[in-house]
Amino acid sequence: MSTKADIQRLHRVAQVRQTFSQVAEARVREAESHVREIEAQDEQIVRSIDAARAEIAERESVTGQDIQQAEKYINAQKSLRKNVLQSLEKARTKLDGKRQEWVETRREQRIIERLEERRLQEWQRLEEVAHQKSADDAFIGRLVRTRSQQ
Repeated sequence: MSTKADIQRLHRVAQVRQTFSQVAEARVREAESHVREIEAQDEQIVRSIDAARAEIAERESVTGQDIQQAEKYINAQKSLRKNVLQSLEKARTKLDGKRQEWVETRREQRIIERLEERRLQEWQRLEEVAHQKSADDAFIGRLVRTRSQQ
């Protein structure tokens, strides 16, 4: 049997679970933003490499030193890109973990909400039964009094 205090306690638990879920969702959004930032960084590096290659290709007179400097720059950018791609992989893994946490907190929140709803309905039915019993007792009491007076 559910009491009003039990229902209120479940309501507070549901509110806490909702807060956990909101925090988990915010963490997912933050991780998604971080992934997008790293992806943008990678795209910038790729554009930089392509621009350096295009610049060398478009020059009419290119010295060996120009080619060496361009290759040095491109190799540095490739090395940087390798680090960025590693960071991107770590960020995606972290994002997957955050999403899983969020899914779990949402699942727990829905369970608590359904339990709270069921307990509230149970309590309301018990209240209705108690009210009906009280009304029936009052009616029977009046009926007995009127019959005993006749």
